[in-house]
Amino acid sequence: RKSITSIAKSTIFSSDQIAGAMSEIASIGQFDTPEQLQHLTNVAAKLATATGADISFAGELLARTMNAFSSSLEGARSSTGKLLTEQEKVVAVSNILARAANDSALSMAQLGDAMQYVSPLAVAAGISLEESVSMVAALSNMGFNASRAGTAVAQALEALTAPSAGAAKAMASIDFTAFDEQGNMKEMG
Repeated sequence: RKSITSIAKSTIFSSDQIAGAMSEIASIGQFDTPEQLQHLTNVAAKLATATGADISFAGELLARTMNAFSSSLEGARSSTGKLLTEQEKVVAVSNILARAANDSALSMAQLGDAMQYVSPLAVAAGISLEESVSMVAALSNMGFNASRAGTAVAQALEALTAPSAGAAKAMASIDFTAFDEQGNMKEMG
């Protein structure tokens, strides 16, 4: 209760809204300690404020994104080369989501809609959250609605990771490989 009040005092959200977001985050799992829940909820409040999103939705999207991309966040480093702490990873993911929502035609809700299609395939292909979100944002800026942008990126990833026999033959004929030596998909840029 104390953490809810503390977060509410430092944000534009009421204690009831903070409690709802914290409950939503807790229901997703993986963030079980009071410290983890408090930090994630506090960051979600800032994300919601920065993007105009509902705090419960911001918390849900942040928690689901952390869950989906957790393996690719292992070993994440700051610009100075220092390993990021778990709390710093939450802030970094929040910043990526906020930047995508604020610098593209996507709202947070639309970004969440698109990422439900993209996340599993991007993680399987070894594509970072930042690149995944950038692909969706780019298509959205070209006029794709969020759901269609997410589907298009997901289909492209699927076609590259499990090409049909004909596509595999065509890629081989031009010496095209989608993956690097470590098995991660090459950057799309």
